[in-house]
Amino acid sequence: MKEVAYQCPKCGKDQLHAEEPDEYEIWLKCHSCDFFMGMSKDDWHRMENSPNVNQKIKKAAEKYA
Repeated sequence: MKEVAYQCPKCGKDQLHAEEPDEYEIWLKCHSCDFFMGMSKDDWHRMENSPNVNQKIKKAAEKYA
């Protein structure tokens, strides 16, 4: 997994990191605020390897809010 900080959809800071708690899911956690979002590893792989990943994270967060 890439060690990249993404833009948090809640606070807007580049402090969002992806964690892999197990082989099936990914957790997105912001180190600046309390934002948390979980998703399947397959969903994350598609999102991470596409253009505009920060916009896609924001859209997914709005969808599940």
